[in-house]
Amino acid sequence: MGKIFELISDDALEESDYSDECSFCGEKGVPIYKITGLLIEPGQYQFQDIPEDMENSERDEACESCLKAGKIKLFSEWEIEPILKKHCNNPAEQLEKIRSTPTIPLFLQGLDWVVCCGELCEFKGSPKTYDESIVLVDSYQFWHKGPEDWKTFWSSGFTLEPESLDEVSKFECHQCNKNWFIWQNT
Repeated sequence: MGKIFELISDDALEESDYSDECSFCGEKGVPIYKITGLLIEPGQYQFQDIPEDMENSERDEACESCLKAGKIKLFSEWEIEPILKKHCNNPAEQLEKIRSTPTIPLFLQGLDWVVCCGELCEFKGSPKTYDESIVLVDSYQFWHKGPEDWKTFWSSGFTLEPESLDEVSKFECHQCNKNWFIWQNT
């Protein structure tokens, strides 16, 4: 489990290269992480849309303090809410966890996150090589907005050789130690 952010392994954590200032509190001189969200009060707007007048006030970088304070509603939160409701034992608690997490990994086809044993899993990074990527299908469970069988999902016998290795995200469940992967191809 990550020491800085529970849902991201410290080895997989990436700081933002866009800015050196938190767009939520203005803090400088601290690590800044990528996130696209809106400033809210903690616990506000859970599983509900934001008012229209807030839609154009999104911000893109946050410090650890702002992320952990629960002051951010993810801009793409609506994409993960059905997954949390369907697969999590406590969807509201898991929503607060995802709100407190930088937007890593790269989700090209929308926000998705592995849920196992009723909780969000830890992001462990992307494969380092194409050889590692290809063999993931043999030892990791495939996830596509829910558990899926790789061979059924890609019935043509597709090989996991993405355009970029960042398209493949590895996760681990800390309840049962099961390994998962998501592939959001371009």
